[in-house]
Amino acid sequence: MRTKIKRSTFIAFSLLGPLLLTMAPDSVSGQTPSSGVAKPAESRLLDGALDPSAWIVPDKEGEVQASDKTTPDGGQALLFRVPVDYSSGQAEYPVGWPRMGLALKGENANWSGWSAFELMVMARTSRPDNAKLVVMLLIGNRPIQLTRKIVLPAQGEWMSVKVPIDEIKAAGVDVGSVPEIRVSVAESDYADKEVVNLTLGGFRLIR
Repeated sequence: MRTKIKRSTFIAFSLLGPLLLTMAPDSVSGQTPSSGVAKPAESRLLDGALDPSAWIVPDKEGEVQASDKTTPDGGQALLFRVPVDYSSGQAEYPVGWPRMGLALKGENANWSGWSAFELMVMARTSRPDNAKLVVMLLIGNRPIQLTRKIVLPAQGEWMSVKVPIDEIKAAGVDVGSVPEIRVSVAESDYADKEVVNLTLGGFRLIR
């Protein structure tokens, strides 16, 4: 004997059926679909990277100190102040490359298993009209190192810099024991006596 279905019930299911299906749990995971929203990246800050005394500035061509500014995500930051001077620094390279370097040890040096290294950087100079804001990021030690040229968008604007671990590997750096990271300024990119203030933070590994 065939079961009779009321016309009103059939009409209601026809209208609500597609909606109910979209709200149903995922048939594989048993969870409601996430509408394509990606999971937040896992990250680990480099231990001690925000300690100004941990950074070395060769030939005293700049100064690293704690910044009174914070990164866009509210984190602490460092200030690297570079007074550009075409007549000082290394004798053979008076127009040189002031830099700050952080030696990496232990867990800080092991970048294997991570997908990228990231930091945030902002620049201001004593020349408000200077639109050529260039910084160099170096990972490793010469002659085996990755060099990344960073062109900042404008004075006072933060920029997130992300370097894939695969790119670091391709440069020959052992990502299981990364020896050092450095941030450098080429004085030739700036005018003599110009003061460059780099604010940096968010030194982290992500995956």
